[in-house]
Amino acid sequence: MSETTPSRRTARMNRDAQGQPLGVAVFLTADDLLALGVSVESTDLIVYTVVDGRFRATSAALKEVHNG
Repeated sequence: MSETTPSRRTARMNRDAQGQPLGVAVFLTADDLLALGVSVESTDLIVYTVVDGRFRATSAALKEVHNG
């Protein structure tokens, strides 16, 4: 994986039958995850949070998620 020029992407808002917003699905590439500090070669599970408007992602073991 190599560092490339950042690309701009869009994600469409998903809404329920009444038109209320549900959220968006965001696809992160391996390079995106590396830039966030995630070890993509050694993980199969990502834990992410949004706190104070900031996105954070980390590698995690399945056991950590089920016990956390």
